[in-house]
Amino acid sequence: MATNITPFAEVIESSLKLITALCWDDASLPHFGSIVEVVYNNFTSYGIITEITAKISDDQRTPFAFKKSLDVLRQEQPQIFAFMQTTCTVSMIWHKSAHSPVISSRTAPTPAPLHSFVQLAPRTIWKEILMTSELLFAITEHISPTAADDC
Repeated sequence: MATNITPFAEVIESSLKLITALCWDDASLPHFGSIVEVVYNNFTSYGIITEITAKISDDQRTPFAFKKSLDVLRQEQPQIFAFMQTTCTVSMIWHKSAHSPVISSRTAPTPAPLHSFVQLAPRTIWKEILMTSELLFAITEHISPTAADDC
């Protein structure tokens, strides 16, 4: 089944339970609590965005309050945007093998590789996860209670 979903970020840190992804464009970043997917090594892993962070990537530079809108800053000082990074943290909760259509709430056998792409999961996956009690319950096992309440 073809999908029109476009990747929005790239994995820059990965473990079996969490990934950190560097977002390419803030305008295409899904919302906090969105279900996303990473496809790799004959697996598709699914997770929930549990943190979004914007920061300056250069330790030698300090953000300064210009008292100007983003649009004005983009016109007058576009160079400052080259140092801005937005990352998202994703709690990896579910996965499925390319050999089986069944989504599992067990931990994936390997972490997502660095530089793999992150994209919003198709709505059919959202529906399957949110309407299957075992898959829905897995959220409470993998995410802290306060983060789960926020999602």
